[in-house]
Amino acid sequence: MRSIRRARRAGSVLALALVCLSSSVGADGARPFKRDKGSITACTTFDQRDASDDSVEFTVANACTMPIECTITWAVVCAPDTKRAKRKQEGAAFTLATSESRVTTASAARCGDDGWAIDDVSWQCAPSKD
Repeated sequence: MRSIRRARRAGSVLALALVCLSSSVGADGARPFKRDKGSITACTTFDQRDASDDSVEFTVANACTMPIECTITWAVVCAPDTKRAKRKQEGAAFTLATSESRVTTASAARCGDDGWAIDDVSWQCAPSKD
């Protein structure tokens, strides 16, 4: 059994949080940007989708007026519902220019024929220090 229900649940929670935070739009339709951490979420989006039978793609897009530095972390769990379950923490860090996006793939190919789960998905972005 191949399952990513936990990753999907985390993505749904993140999407709901982004919808709530992105509801503030200026009179000209542009999203305002302030240097506090909360407003980065107003101009940054996160999405995930099944890429194949054993992988999930995470996409982060930057609509902010400045470059941002982002990190995504997740855990790949092979044979998650057994006593021989093995968990490996993985992640990626990158900088996005304005109007740029990045796709990162979480792969469970190393699990072979065992069931798998991708969970503990987390992402964050902050203004670039450069």
